[in-house]
Amino acid sequence: MGMVAGAEVAQRPDLAPAQVRLMARSGVETVKAEFSWARIEPEKGTYNWGETDALVRAAAVNGLDVTPTVDGSPTWARRRKPRHDPEEVIEPKHPREYARFMTTLVERYGPHGEFWQENPDLRDKPIRGWEIWNEPEIPHFWRGPWLHPYTRLLRLSYRAVKKSDRGARVILAGLTFRSWKFLNMLYRAGAKPYFDAVSLHPYTRKPSNVVRTMKLARRVLDAHHDRRVPIWVTELSWTSGRGHARGATGQPSYLNATLRGQARLLRAGYLALAKARRRYGVTRVYWYTWMTRDKARVDPFDYSGLRRIRGKHIRSKPALHAYARVAHQLEGK
Repeated sequence: MGMVAGAEVAQRPDLAPAQVRLMARSGVETVKAEFSWARIEPEKGTYNWGETDALVRAAAVNGLDVTPTVDGSPTWARRRKPRHDPEEVIEPKHPREYARFMTTLVERYGPHGEFWQENPDLRDKPIRGWEIWNEPEIPHFWRGPWLHPYTRLLRLSYRAVKKSDRGARVILAGLTFRSWKFLNMLYRAGAKPYFDAVSLHPYTRKPSNVVRTMKLARRVLDAHHDRRVPIWVTELSWTSGRGHARGATGQPSYLNATLRGQARLLRAGYLALAKARRRYGVTRVYWYTWMTRDKARVDPFDYSGLRRIRGKHIRSKPALHAYARVAHQLEGK
């Protein structure tokens, strides 16, 4: 039972402790968050660890593990300029620089890492899973041809991570839409030896189609003799914007539901995946995302949070209660 801690948590050291504590009380066992290279290393060799340290500390205090999604090249390492948004995720110019950064991350948060040495009061909860980039098949995250450049990035990152922590798991970047086809393309490009788990984002109207996505991805894995490679659903979501702001919320109609509809879909999605987990090798499912502002802005995943921010107040939605009930049912506690 996983949860994505979006920017509203991962980039807010003041909010992270209380929010991660509530995650743990709600049945969350593992947290996924963006570790933005651009935010951590804005200048080469200069590191800002405040945000990631706060999240890793909060997770360790509450017994949760953290799986970072590492993306977003800093200005000095990016291949191109942003089109409009200065915070746009931009692919690296030199993949070896990204791989070097991965080594730095493992040396800080992996077993016997600097963070744990600097915080002897914490019970070590080292990061042992690293997701290499996010949705490279989408131009928002990788403009231009992506298949072979991403495969090279993956290969170099895999070697860097394993050199620093042989027992770490390297997670393939989250794939969405027709993810099974992109997965097959990656195999044909030579990615097979360089990941330990597959990451999928099955955004679709029906929970039954989420399971169908697992089936199609497993067929690809089996065809390439990777029956033991697990599937991680690293983003699963339906939004709760229907009926707000006269429908001008920016949410895709096939994902958008009412507050109670979001809760029903969450429950159905998790239970369907739990039922199929052994058949298709699904071992983790992360909801996207913990908290949103629900401001009717043009953002496909605003209204996806289990909690919503209203000024200085944070309120839980019915979907959070549904998540906690499903966690109680599946975890038996």
